[in-house]
Amino acid sequence: MNESSMTLPRARVVKDPELRYSVKGTPFLNLRLVYKGGNHDIFINGVLSGKPAEAFNVEKGDLLSAIGELEENIWQAQTGEKKQLYMHITKLFVLKKKGIESQNTVKKENDDFVPEDIDI
Repeated sequence: MNESSMTLPRARVVKDPELRYSVKGTPFLNLRLVYKGGNHDIFINGVLSGKPAEAFNVEKGDLLSAIGELEENIWQAQTGEKKQLYMHITKLFVLKKKGIESQNTVKKENDDFVPEDIDI
């Protein structure tokens, strides 16, 4: 598996995110993102883990900025080799909620609000 640092300055959520939990109870938010780069679109699966995964209220159509490690997962399928790019997100910013101007806050368990640039 190869890894490299990546920043998506403006990426759109193209599928409603899915919150899952590992066997040990760690939350994982799976995101399907599109980055419009030049003449083509780049689709990336993003994964945000830990408490921030439960805190983010993100849905299809939202505009995000993400920082993380781009990883290539390669496996052997019956029909041949398959590759998948995904990004392990370390910082996530909500730039614009679908249909709403910028919303740069996330609600914590104690109802305090903090900027939505959570480091993991």
